[in-house]
Amino acid sequence: MSAALDAYAAAGILPPDRRENAELYAWSAVHGLGMLVIDGPLRGLSDPMVDAATTRVLDMVERGL
Repeated sequence: MSAALDAYAAAGILPPDRRENAELYAWSAVHGLGMLVIDGPLRGLSDPMVDAATTRVLDMVERGL
């Protein structure tokens, strides 16, 4: 992930001032959803609902970077 984010920054896709620790923020969002689905209040979601939530979180991460 770090190499991909470095490449995004080098290509001007990711602003340089947002590059530092970007993988930490992306990982935190994805890990948080994963834990909520595995052991938390979202563990009862159906597979399609988990897929939809995952898509939304990844979209949020991408837009946030």
